[in-house]
Amino acid sequence: MAAAPVTLYVYDLSNGLAQLYGTALTGRPVEGIWHTAIVVHGIEIFYGQGISIVSPPGTTHHGQPKKRIPCGETHLDKATVLEYIDAVRDSWTAEAYHLLEYNCNSFTDTLLGFLNGNSIPGDIRNQPSDIMSTPFGQQMRPMIESMFVGRRNPSAGAAVNNLVPQLGGFTTPPTSSTPPSRDD
Repeated sequence: MAAAPVTLYVYDLSNGLAQLYGTALTGRPVEGIWHTAIVVHGIEIFYGQGISIVSPPGTTHHGQPKKRIPCGETHLDKATVLEYIDAVRDSWTAEAYHLLEYNCNSFTDTLLGFLNGNSIPGDIRNQPSDIMSTPFGQQMRPMIESMFVGRRNPSAGAAVNNLVPQLGGFTTPPTSSTPPSRDD
């Protein structure tokens, strides 16, 4: 079988808010709150409310990816990839999802390792621990953890949306580069 290209699709769940406010909140630049998917053999595979597969790629509820990162090739055929997905589906359930520790990026890293032995970029893979290591992250951790205790786990998008009111209630980026005050 000819090698098939493997691409990492990277979506920003914050819709630009992380880039606008990330440095002010964390003390370091935050380009986005990343959701990732693997594209191979004409399908997009991702994890959130379980494993999802869509075709054509780029047609998920996440809109268009902010980045498309080439991740090498695989010599596995589509049937083998789908068999693998079926084999691991019980480990990647909606109930197992955790925004910080067992998320879409964990899944795509595992899937990419299966496809060709590669890993997703470290800045994406390690983003939760990097943000949680900041004073802001330490303040947010109890609220994030509470979203995953004793209830059905929210999707990554829902979890990020639940955090927005804590960040001043901004739902769309302001038109100026100056963040609005809470009194606006």
